[in-house]
Amino acid sequence: MKLFIEGYQYKEEASKGLLEKILKFEQGGVYSTDMVGYYYSNDVKDTVFFLPKVVMDRNDLVFHKYNPEKIIDLQEALENKTIKEEDEYRFIYGLSVWIYRAINVFRNTADDQHRKILLYRDIPSDNLSGQSVYNTFLDILISLQRFNDENQNYFTFVLKNIHSGFNKINWTKTISRSQAIIQDDVPIYMDVVNRKRQVNLEEELFIIFFSILRHMRVKYGFPVKINYNFPLITDEAFENYLDGYGEMRLIQIRHKYFADKQVQMWQLCYDFFSKQSQIQNNSHYSDHLLAKDFNIVFEEMIDHLLCEKDKRVEKMKLKDQTDGKRVDHIYAWDGLMHNQGDIFYIGDSKYYKQKNDPREYSVYKQYTYARNVIQANLDLFNEKDAKGKKKYKPGDDYLIYRDEDTEGYNITPNFFIRAHVPEDRGYEDDDLEIKGNMDRIVHFENRLFDRDTLLLQHYDINFLYVLSVYGSEDILAQESFKLKARRMFREQIMKDIQEKYKFFSLQLKPIEVESPDDEEEETSSSFDKMNRLVEQKYFRKLLGKAFRPYKEEEFLYLSLESGPEYYDDNMRLLSDLSKDFNIRYYKLGTDPRDVINKFADLTFVPTKGQGGESHVFRFEDFKDEIFLVGGYRSGDKNQLDWILSKMMYNIRASVNRHGYRSGIIDENVVSARYLILYEISDSGKRDYHIYRIESWNRRSEDWMVKNGYERPNGSYIVYNLSHEVHFEQASVYAMLNLGLYLEMDSRKSQKQEISEEWLNRDWYGAPVFLTGQQINGYALASHRDSGKALVVVNIGDKDLSKLGKGYSASMFVAQRTKQAIKDFTSAGYVVYSNKILHKVFKVQGDCAIYVQAPNGYLERRYAEPIKELFPDRNERDKIDPDFHLVLDVEQSELDFGLSQRKINRAPEGLSGYDPRVVDIDTLKA
Repeated sequence: MKLFIEGYQYKEEASKGLLEKILKFEQGGVYSTDMVGYYYSNDVKDTVFFLPKVVMDRNDLVFHKYNPEKIIDLQEALENKTIKEEDEYRFIYGLSVWIYRAINVFRNTADDQHRKILLYRDIPSDNLSGQSVYNTFLDILISLQRFNDENQNYFTFVLKNIHSGFNKINWTKTISRSQAIIQDDVPIYMDVVNRKRQVNLEEELFIIFFSILRHMRVKYGFPVKINYNFPLITDEAFENYLDGYGEMRLIQIRHKYFADKQVQMWQLCYDFFSKQSQIQNNSHYSDHLLAKDFNIVFEEMIDHLLCEKDKRVEKMKLKDQTDGKRVDHIYAWDGLMHNQGDIFYIGDSKYYKQKNDPREYSVYKQYTYARNVIQANLDLFNEKDAKGKKKYKPGDDYLIYRDEDTEGYNITPNFFIRAHVPEDRGYEDDDLEIKGNMDRIVHFENRLFDRDTLLLQHYDINFLYVLSVYGSEDILAQESFKLKARRMFREQIMKDIQEKYKFFSLQLKPIEVESPDDEEEETSSSFDKMNRLVEQKYFRKLLGKAFRPYKEEEFLYLSLESGPEYYDDNMRLLSDLSKDFNIRYYKLGTDPRDVINKFADLTFVPTKGQGGESHVFRFEDFKDEIFLVGGYRSGDKNQLDWILSKMMYNIRASVNRHGYRSGIIDENVVSARYLILYEISDSGKRDYHIYRIESWNRRSEDWMVKNGYERPNGSYIVYNLSHEVHFEQASVYAMLNLGLYLEMDSRKSQKQEISEEWLNRDWYGAPVFLTGQQINGYALASHRDSGKALVVVNIGDKDLSKLGKGYSASMFVAQRTKQAIKDFTSAGYVVYSNKILHKVFKVQGDCAIYVQAPNGYLERRYAEPIKELFPDRNERDKIDPDFHLVLDVEQSELDFGLSQRKINRAPEGLSGYDPRVVDIDTLKA
C-alpha cells in the first residue's frame, strides 16, 4: 500500500520517481498532487491512496509525527520501524478506506455539476445473472473485509456443522475388520475405524475465501482477522488461482451453493479473481476514484450533516447567489430572541492545512453572504400584488429580517467551520468547538440591530468524525449531530453577543398614547400603541438598538453595548424609556414572560379596614421580579421626609456598592420594580414599607441640591415611586444577610477583600437587589420553625457554660453555603451538647452575618460546605472562615425530653461535630 499527501511537495528522488510513475505529471519541477482518493496501478502493482492535506499539522507532519516522505510505502515503514505500532498501520489504512467511501457516497449523491471534480475508472465484472457490474478493485477488497467482519457468528455455526462427527468410532466396522486383544476379559481394539476428514465443496468455498483474506493482508496490508483454522491454500498454489484457476474453479463449484450467505460469499470470491484476471492480463490496467478538489467533497460532507432542503433557500437562490457567490451552508432555525421565528444560519467550510488560517478576503466574503441573504428576504418582504397587499406570508415564504416599527434588523448568525485531525485520532467524538473570539464589523457603534453590524464565529471539527458519519451513511448519527451542532451554534453566538451587549425587554406601561385623528380608540390595540409611541417619541433613539419580532409584538427588545464609553448614553436612554416601558433585563433565547406574572402590573392601593378585599401579595408570585432592599437613616438629612414628599428613592452612582458598578449597566438597577424601604439604624428592622417603582433617572449632584436633597455627594440613580403595596410579612434582616452573602461570594470570586473595614465602610446601608424567589426562599419570617433545632457540639465544654450570648458559626463561601444559611436561620432552638450532657436554648431575634465573630459568642467551625473543595482535613483546618453567622440565644425553660443518644447520632455524610438542623421530635426519647 502506497501513500501520498495532497498538496505536499515531494523532493526526494525515490518519491518523485514513484509519483511520476503513477500519475505521470510534474508541476514546476516539484512533484505533488492536488487529488484525494484511491488509485490502483499495474505499474506499481499496489493500491495507492492520496490523503487530504488536513492530516498534516502546522509542522507538515502527518498525524503530528510522520514525515510524508518516510511513509510512502506503508509496509516498508512498518518493517523499518518508522511506523512503530501495528495499530498505527491499521489506523492509516482505515482512514484511507474511509476517504474512499466518503468520495463514493459523494459520487452517488452529488449533482452533475459537482461530480465534474471526480476522476474515476471502473472495470466491469459479471454478476450471477450475467449482467456487468462496475466497480473498482478496492470496492471488492472492502466488500470482502466487511463480509468477514459482519459474519463471524455464521462462520462459527458452519464450522461446527462441517466438523461434527469427526473422529467418531464406527464400532460395527471396527469389530468386523479388526482383531481384538483380550486383556482382563475386556476386548481392546488397536486399529479403530473412524470418520475420515476430507474436503467437501462447502468447506472448499471457506478455504478459498479465507485464503483471499490472507492474500489481502500480506499483499495489500488490509488488517483482516482470520479466526478459523482452515488448511489455507499455499502461496505457490494461490498464484495459480490468481492466474485464472481461481475464476475457473469457482465457476465449476457454483451450482453447489443455494443459501444466501454462501451465494454472497461465492460472488465476492468470484469478483476478486475476475478482477485479478483482468489485472494479470492487462499490463496497463488501472482503476481509480479521485477528487481533484476535495474541498468540495468536504463542503458536501458538512452540508449533509448540517442542512436539509428548504424551499425558501431554493426559491431565493440563496446558495448560488445572484452576484455569482456560492454559500456553502445555509439553513433556517430558531432565532436568538424568544418566539421570533426562524432565522438563516450561514456557514462556510474551510478546508486548509492546519498551519493556514482563513484569509482576510474569506472573512469579508462571508459578511457579503449575510448581506445578500438579508437583501433577498427584504426583496420578498417588499413585493406586493396587484391590489397593493404584501404578496408573501412571513415565516412560510420569507423570514423577517427588518422590524418596520423601529427599522431594526435581525441578528444573522454567521460561522466558519474547518477540519482538523486530533492527536488522539479518534472517530467517535466530533470535537466541535469554538476557536478564538467572535469577529464583528460595524458601520455604527452600539447598534447591534443594524443591517451593517455583522458577526462571525470560527469552529473546528474533527475531520475523522465527519468522514466516518458521512461515509457510513448512519442516519441516526447524522441527525444527532445536526441537532447538537445547531444548538451549539445558537447557544454560542448568544453567549458571545451577551458578553458584548446588554439586552432588555421593554413592555408598554398602561399609559395613554396619542392616536391619529382618523383612528378610533376602541379599535386600536396595545400593540398599536407601542408602534405609535416609538414613532412619536423614540424612533431616533432606538434606531439600530431595538427589534420587535413579528410573532411577539407585545415586547420590544433592546440591545446596548457594554463598554464604559457608552455608559452615559445608555443610561440616558434607559432612563427615558423607563417612563413609558417596564424594563427588564433579558437573556437571549428565553421567554420574557418568565419574568412577568399575573401580579406584575399592580396599579391599585390595597383596601384598608374591615370588610374590604385583601390585597396582600406573596413573594412567590413575584419570583422573577427584582426587589430593591433600600435603607434610610432617621435623623440624617431628613431622608425619610425627602423620600415620601418627593416619592423618590436614590442610590449612589459614583461609588462601588452592591448591585451597582460605575461605568457598567447593571440589570438589577435597571429592572428593579419594587422598593423595600427600611430604617438602617433600627436594630430589629421590623418596620418597613414596599413601594412600586415607576421609572428611574440618573441625576447629578446639582439636580439633587435643586430638589432639596441635603449634602449630596456625586451622582445618583433616582427611582420614581408610585403607591405603597402590601406583601406578606418578611424579615429584612434575612434579606440583608442573603444580600451580604451574595456580595461576599462575588468579591471572593473576583479576589477582592472581605474585611471588617470594607463591611463598615462600603456595605453598611448599601442597596440590596433580590428576586421575589430569593426573598420567598430565604427571608420570610415564617421560615423560622419552632419545631426545628440547630444541634451544636462542643466536647471541650464540660459544664456547658461557653454558650453565653449566642452561637457564631464560622462559615465559608462555597456551593453548599446558601443552603446552610437557609437551614441555620430556620431553627427556633439551639441544642448545645458535649456528647454527655446537653442544654436547649431559644433563638432570639434575627441572625446576622459578621466578618469577625463578636466577643462573648461561642465560635464553632462549620466545615461541611468546603469539604468538597478541601478534602484534606489538615489543610481545611488552616483556612480562616470567610464570615460568621451569628444567632442570639437565651436558655429555654423547655427541655422537650430529648435523648442524648439521638443527639449524638450524626446524619450520614456529617461528622459528630458538624452543626446540623433537625426536627426536635426526632431527638425526643
